[in-house]
Amino acid sequence: LDDAFCLDRFGSYFYYGIKKSKCDECAYVFYKLAAEKGLASAKNHLGVCLLNGIGIEQDVIGAIKLFKEASAENDMNANFYLACAYNKGDYIEKDYKKAFEHYSRAAQLGHERAGLCMAIMYMNGTGTTKDTMKGMKIITKLAKQGYKLAEKYTKKFKLFPWELADTDNEEEDFIMQVSKYIAEAKEGKVEAQIWLAKYYENIKSEKEERAFFWWGKAAVHNNPAGLYGLAYCYLRGYGTPQDVKKSIELLKKSADMGLSKAMNMLG
Repeated sequence: LDDAFCLDRFGSYFYYGIKKSKCDECAYVFYKLAAEKGLASAKNHLGVCLLNGIGIEQDVIGAIKLFKEASAENDMNANFYLACAYNKGDYIEKDYKKAFEHYSRAAQLGHERAGLCMAIMYMNGTGTTKDTMKGMKIITKLAKQGYKLAEKYTKKFKLFPWELADTDNEEEDFIMQVSKYIAEAKEGKVEAQIWLAKYYENIKSEKEERAFFWWGKAAVHNNPAGLYGLAYCYLRGYGTPQDVKKSIELLKKSADMGLSKAMNMLG
């Protein structure tokens, strides 16, 4: 048994109990033999065993060391595990920048969940410069590739129908799309006005006034979503001076039209 790949596969055979062959101690032994031969995936597998006390006494420090070694050798899963550890502060000092770095590496190597985590960090500005648009585009791309968890996230921002071109000009394509919505919004199309309001609401804070402007335009048409969005702006002082009384009036109108979110806000 000199082949590290075969040793690693034997470890997985026992780890997952293929054909009822579950044996934690055996999995640990084979993973260790493969890791000692320098195989990055085996180092990751051995790290999982040490981290969770599978087939051996738990050794968190040893596990993190193995994850670092494997991640440096471009193991996708090791980068993901290390990112999660840095992100949560589990077993290691919390470091959002390092978490983002390892999520990015894992995503580049094809780890879908890492790609989703990286996108969320972009949207929240955690460990990196905030870039909501970039985060949404990454999630949308993952969803288009069939990643189910990403599809759930796209439903949360369904007012953002990003159309990503398979070219090097995605940014230009997106700018053209925004321009299209601006033109339609100016023509009085409520859906475009709401889209723009949500777009400006989700990017940098200096756009708050624009978000307030387009919510106002949509509210003029007595659109329940537009009324709700405008009420939120008044309630939070978002792009306009705070006016709780005005906010409640708008929420009541929206609730009377059947918008459940407005009803919930009013209690």
